[in-house]
Amino acid sequence: MAEPGGAEPGWWGEVRTVIVVAAVVVAVVLVVGAVAVLVPPIGDLFARLPIAIVALLVGTGWVLWRITRRPASQ
Repeated sequence: MAEPGGAEPGWWGEVRTVIVVAAVVVAVVLVVGAVAVLVPPIGDLFARLPIAIVALLVGTGWVLWRITRRPASQ
């Protein structure tokens, strides 16, 4: 049974969150790669700027922020 607010108790809720985040990251990378191939100026932009590193830092920061804002388990 799910807890109020949509989070499931136990480790499965955490595993499911990790799987969803990983799937979203893979989808975004595939879309960005396809756009970079189809639109050469965007591909050149990604080659010059550390956009992937910035995206990873922002994503990691967001995940850590969400972890620290969760209420303590009882």
